[in-house]
Amino acid sequence: RAKFVNPGPEDLERDFLITYYMDDDTVAVYEPPRRNSGILGGKFLERGKYKKPIMEKARTSNDLQLLKDTILEKIQSRMVGGPYTLLRAFRRFGTDDAGNITFDNFKIGLRSIGINESAFPDELLRQLFRLYDNSGDMKIDYQEFVDHVMQDRPIAANETRFSSRWLRGSDFYVGAVIQFMFPQTGARTQEFRILSADRETLDMMSDNPAEFPKSNVEAIAAMLAETLGENHVNVFEAFRNIDTEGKGWIHPEQFGHLLKAWALDFGLIAEELSDHEMQTLVRHYDRDSDGRIFYNEFADALKQKTAFNTAQRDEDQAPIEEAMTALFEKLQTLRDVDLLSKFIELDDDRSGRLSWEEFQLMLRRYDIYLNNDRNKTFLMLKFDKNRDGLIDYKEFCDTLFSTEFVKEDGQIKKKLVPRDIREILGDTGAQDSLESDVKMYEYQSLLQVAQNNQTEQVRARAMMTDFVGKFVGRRKLLLKVFASFDIEGTGRVGMREFVEALTRANPDYARTHKFKLVAYLFPDPEGELVYQPFLDIFFSQDVEAALSTYGNIPRDDQPSAPVEPEV
Repeated sequence: RAKFVNPGPEDLERDFLITYYMDDDTVAVYEPPRRNSGILGGKFLERGKYKKPIMEKARTSNDLQLLKDTILEKIQSRMVGGPYTLLRAFRRFGTDDAGNITFDNFKIGLRSIGINESAFPDELLRQLFRLYDNSGDMKIDYQEFVDHVMQDRPIAANETRFSSRWLRGSDFYVGAVIQFMFPQTGARTQEFRILSADRETLDMMSDNPAEFPKSNVEAIAAMLAETLGENHVNVFEAFRNIDTEGKGWIHPEQFGHLLKAWALDFGLIAEELSDHEMQTLVRHYDRDSDGRIFYNEFADALKQKTAFNTAQRDEDQAPIEEAMTALFEKLQTLRDVDLLSKFIELDDDRSGRLSWEEFQLMLRRYDIYLNNDRNKTFLMLKFDKNRDGLIDYKEFCDTLFSTEFVKEDGQIKKKLVPRDIREILGDTGAQDSLESDVKMYEYQSLLQVAQNNQTEQVRARAMMTDFVGKFVGRRKLLLKVFASFDIEGTGRVGMREFVEALTRANPDYARTHKFKLVAYLFPDPEGELVYQPFLDIFFSQDVEAALSTYGNIPRDDQPSAPVEPEV
């Protein structure tokens, strides 16, 4: 249940029901009708995948906007229209063996479309190139080119002001402020505050603490135990002051008031002890829902957590500092070009970002061994500046080096200067500040989500790349065969027609690849495929569109589509 965060007078009484669907990460918002209010109620937000606004983007300088507008105008003046002309325009910039534009090719391409690059400073060209390089691999692929260079038009301010990410389950909890961003336009809804959740939802969240960290009672108790220990709070005494009759238990409402008092007394802000986390503790220790919380159990649990945290912190601090120093010293010996090469080498899946598994592989390659995942997580956090669970090249480079501009041979050049190890170690303070800044358990959960998403994107991109490689010159033929089966003009084909169309368009398309594609697109053998969007998504290699439209690719160990039909 939710309400607007800043409602107008006419919206004060409006209530909303937010539903998050874990099977496909979609969200729907329903507004219950209210009699005699003039509000009919009903569907407020259509079920779909929405994004969460993160932070306001920096404004583009006038010089950079002029360069962007000039490139767009020059390319459009040479185009008649259609996706093939987009691809030809992309190739005018000169691609490498993998079909990507490098920065040098980018400059050559500017000349090929009639732009005098000497009219713009080299640093401005690099700034524009990095703006379009979403993956951070110092290259622009076809999809990045289409998404940005070809569609970079001035649009409404509220559509482009914020960077964003897809909403996930951990964003929804009691007390959370939620805003929905439409992925196609960037438009945003009003902000909602979640006020409550039904019992079944709360039970489900508690049963899945990895996906819903604010329902992780063990981690919440550990954080609270550490805070109370640091402030020398006698937990038994605090409870006995409430239990004046000496019953050995207090009411859940009294327990809730005590938690809120501790939050105020010790500066636990909403992100550190949210309403949902307080509710999680109350529900956990009132096991029978009989209105009684026995404080001996709670106090003993906190005492055990305090002892564990103190021992673990003393044991882990020195190894982390030693490991960080060794790793940073090894990486800082690399020059600019060598650093990029090393990053690409570490990026095993060629996604342009290092995932949790790739980061651990990097530690092993440099002989950095830590005794538990908590230490590795803390070390990764040093690189992951925006805390999205992935490390791009800019984060990787900025962690190790600061940038200085020096004058050499009459020209201003950028120079990378290794950061002082003490500066890096002191970047976020002592290790235990992680709990107060970004809770360890929450970040570890985020790492797993990011790893899973990265894995799905890599598998989807591999499937689409293979498909495009086999049908790149046969799209028209494939569309023609689809249309020949689509006698009624519905724009759809069944599984058997789909398989036959692939075989006719390319008889050499491998059976195993064909089977995997059919398993992905036809989870229901009796289902149908709308073939025009399929062709658009796969030939443009739009990974996000594929995953949002068709879901995740079945793993080899998962039951998938039926055996490919013989036709």
